[in-house]
Amino acid sequence: MFSDILDNTPAPVPHAGSWKAWLGGDDNVQESLWQELTVPPGGDSLRVSYWWQVDTLEMAQHPFDTLEVQIRDAAGTPLQTLETLSDGNAGPAWQQSVFTVTQPYAGQTIQIAFVGQTDGSNPTSFFLDDVSVVRTCPTGQAGN
Repeated sequence: MFSDILDNTPAPVPHAGSWKAWLGGDDNVQESLWQELTVPPGGDSLRVSYWWQVDTLEMAQHPFDTLEVQIRDAAGTPLQTLETLSDGNAGPAWQQSVFTVTQPYAGQTIQIAFVGQTDGSNPTSFFLDDVSVVRTCPTGQAGN
């Protein structure tokens, strides 16, 4: 089944602007959204932040449906999982997640990926908005 991931429907209202990303939302969905970037040499860490909201039809708060937030290499192989959200994180409001990534990715091409998976019943929708990645520099050094 094919679905559009970028979504401008009114519910839920995007965190900002007119569009949001929507993963899941149906039974037996496996889909992902990612951005590839090259991390400049130097720098101490990356600050990854995004806003999320989860809506589910699951009746119990068990992790039947999940969204993994990953750092992957350029070929798509996972290197690090920043967070796993599930149907148990459902709620009516946008939430922000912020991670400082200290792994040595300087000089590498990586992907920031959101990977959604739902089971065969009671679908969960994972909404994402305002994703940002910022490189921090060592103290006393200017950024590029």
